[in-house]
Amino acid sequence: MKKTLKYFSYFLILVISFILYELISVDGSYLNRSTITLDVNNVRNPQVKKIVRGADNLLAYLYFSVSKKKQREFYEVDIDYYNSLPDKIIVNPKLENLTIANGKSINNEKDWKRSHGNHLSNKFSNLKKINKDNINLLELAWVHTFEKKGIIPGNPIFFNGTIYLSSTNKSLLALDAINGKKKWEFKTDGVAARRGLLIHGEKNPKIYFCDQENLIALNAENGELVKKFGKKGKIKLKKYCQITPVIIDEKIIIATFEPSIETYDLNSGKLLWRFYLKEKTNEYFRYGGKRYDYSGGNPWGGISADVDRKILYVSTGNAGRFYEGTTRPGNNKYSNSLLAIDVENKKLLWEFQEISHDIWNYDIASPPILTSIKKNDKLIDVVVVPTKFGNTIVLDRKTGNNIFEYTNIKVPLSNVPGEKTSYYQKIFSLP
Repeated sequence: MKKTLKYFSYFLILVISFILYELISVDGSYLNRSTITLDVNNVRNPQVKKIVRGADNLLAYLYFSVSKKKQREFYEVDIDYYNSLPDKIIVNPKLENLTIANGKSINNEKDWKRSHGNHLSNKFSNLKKINKDNINLLELAWVHTFEKKGIIPGNPIFFNGTIYLSSTNKSLLALDAINGKKKWEFKTDGVAARRGLLIHGEKNPKIYFCDQENLIALNAENGELVKKFGKKGKIKLKKYCQITPVIIDEKIIIATFEPSIETYDLNSGKLLWRFYLKEKTNEYFRYGGKRYDYSGGNPWGGISADVDRKILYVSTGNAGRFYEGTTRPGNNKYSNSLLAIDVENKKLLWEFQEISHDIWNYDIASPPILTSIKKNDKLIDVVVVPTKFGNTIVLDRKTGNNIFEYTNIKVPLSNVPGEKTSYYQKIFSLP
């Protein structure tokens, strides 16, 4: 009997040690997160994650069941306070310290080197050979047929007579723009360049893109992996990436579904730093016997860059569990937002959240557009993003201040137990 207990205790210690190993992550690359974290989201083994989540939820449920305070927090809504609030709050434009245009917000000419056009994501070309007067005269030049039926993901790019695009079946292609003939094809582990890719360099140009699982560098001429980048041309990612990278100086930057911003050395592929797109909370027993679970907020819509000022712009999606937020009380910072990150000084420059505590799936689904507008008789540089909610948000590029007036509209409370919706949401009347 003693021998059995002894072996059982050894086995129990081994199991606990393994679970702790899975829970603990040691990573010093984050700018805004502890080097050592103990979190169920760190768990890699799906069976261990299931066990840990189950135990965590059971503990939270028991705690909630005996705590009257936690039950009140969950069920009670301060109706009197809500009723005392004004129906709308007007937020005036903030037109001090405007970012004077530097003349770098230019459109595309003969090439389309990055999905969405360029690092500004302005999706616009100055070419005029095809126009409204002659478009009816166009004739079909050639057709390329893919081996498998399906959707062509992402926006193709064009450089030096070649079209680069993702296929319908996990590969990246290079096609001759004159005759449509395939120059090369590179097979990928996941969907190649699902929301975009870019080409960099005039001499010996290279293609950079994510295939969800990897960040990949290819020789644009022959489609071969750039061996000096990462591990023989690939960098295995912790979480999915399916948006177009940007390049600032000698850094290539991507956004992942952790969610995070990740910066790598353009030549070697060495990881330089990460910025975590969540604000962690320790309130794991707060609501309804379930652990605090703020998932989502992924930057799947895309990123853009002011290369001259070395600023990265990110649009983010809604928090997890699209239509239900009882496990994530609060505004869910960084979700449904537009963020600016100072790449040179490695810090958050500003943030602007459109939808607070989203339970309607109003993610910002497109990359920020960097452009210039005239205001107070001055040409200023701004960042613009259209949204699912019907807003067109225009902010100063360096300060994040709103260029146009908007109104915080008082919105109805939820009648779902434990759902603490935001009291206000933003409405822009202009532009």
